[in-house]
Amino acid sequence: MPFVMKKKMMHFLSENPIVAKIQYGNLDPFSFVAVLFVDAVQRMIKVAQEGQVAKEEKGVQDIRAETNHHARKFYAQRNLYLTGATLFLAVLLTRVFAIVLDLINSQEQLNQLKTNTSKTAVAAGPNKALQTEVVTLKEQLAAKDRDLAALKKQAGQNVSAFNELADSKQPQSLANKKVA
Repeated sequence: MPFVMKKKMMHFLSENPIVAKIQYGNLDPFSFVAVLFVDAVQRMIKVAQEGQVAKEEKGVQDIRAETNHHARKFYAQRNLYLTGATLFLAVLLTRVFAIVLDLINSQEQLNQLKTNTSKTAVAAGPNKALQTEVVTLKEQLAAKDRDLAALKKQAGQNVSAFNELADSKQPQSLANKKVA
């Protein structure tokens, strides 16, 4: 996306009062998702403990009770992963928005300094202070780009780890059903 369009869009998103109200309104659903995440963790622990107790008793095993336990375990894990992924993506989205906003501000400052230095270079010759400021701003811009790349890499690693964990849990539950 061109810099001018990106700048206008980010300025609109960060300065518009209607968008600010929408962002503030989005805090409530994420707090509810956080409560659901805590509930999912508690429920998953409870189901795991019930399964452990059932294994230790080794009484008459009912296939319906075992199937019911596996279904509850599946639903508890599913809810945990869904709410956890939602919370993670919400944090990731706000952080990426802040990084992009900082990047655009840095690019604006860099462009402004470039125009100022080109005007003053013709009139007054090279100015060391402005050149050092341009260098520091370029370094800051490069640092922001590295932060953004690291954040994208971390998000990719988290998604792959999540998929590996989901895949590793799935064959175990299938093997448990075959044994039963």
